[in-house]
Amino acid sequence: MHELVSNETFFRTMFQSFRNHHPRQYPAPRNESTHYQIFRERLTDVITNNLQSSPTFTVGINKFSDWTPYELEVLRGNRPPSSTARTKRISMNSFGTQQTSASSKRTNAPTSTTFDYTTQVSALNSNTHIIGPVRDQGQCGSCYTFVIIALFEAQHAFHYGLPVNMSDLQIVDCSTHDYASIGGYFDTSFDYVKSYDWYIDINLIYPYKDCSGRTTSSCPVEPNSANTTMTTFKSYTGGIFQTSGCTTSANNNNHAMVIVGYGYGSVKKLAYWKLRNS
Repeated sequence: MHELVSNETFFRTMFQSFRNHHPRQYPAPRNESTHYQIFRERLTDVITNNLQSSPTFTVGINKFSDWTPYELEVLRGNRPPSSTARTKRISMNSFGTQQTSASSKRTNAPTSTTFDYTTQVSALNSNTHIIGPVRDQGQCGSCYTFVIIALFEAQHAFHYGLPVNMSDLQIVDCSTHDYASIGGYFDTSFDYVKSYDWYIDINLIYPYKDCSGRTTSSCPVEPNSANTTMTTFKSYTGGIFQTSGCTTSANNNNHAMVIVGYGYGSVKKLAYWKLRNS
């Protein structure tokens, strides 16, 4: 282990391989040196974590592995509850106007030790999955809108039995009490959609553009969520993620994801939540 992490040739080779896989254009040699040192530190962390005797999760190199703390901060678009946030639970019982048939109504929460919404289909249509495919928020702080849209898509599958890809960009552009591509709130995003009678354009008509900013000219006129802080998680590749020093303050949470299931790992004997990231 010590020989590996002190081998400069190894790190240079890995950095070149990383750049071949994730093309980079650094503006100056100084910038390249900075990003190389960041990559080197993160690769060292990856090796250290994965060589533990019995880690509960694995980490790896990904497109964020040379990003500076400032560049990573841009992705963290979840903000603490707004000053006007309701203390009661946000209800979506009035979602849509079509009557829900008895066969599509959900029962109480499942009582098994494992449940995964990503494998569930609508009671009205076995071809419709409750949770759609993972999407990439790109280099924007728009994680909050990806969570909101995932929840509405799940509600649509429950109520109507039809798959739909709703527009993430609509909330970025049109929810004026949020901060577009640099962050936003759950409650104000819900309020925006509710104010338009739960209407959201489909992604085909209103496609997502990476860090497009707010363009209100395109706005129409008419599962649960989770917050976290991004630390070692930025390199996560699989397993039951654990870390020490997690905050309990909502003001320190800066990234939003969707809870899509839960379970119990029999090998590590740990209970876990399953999350959909963006």
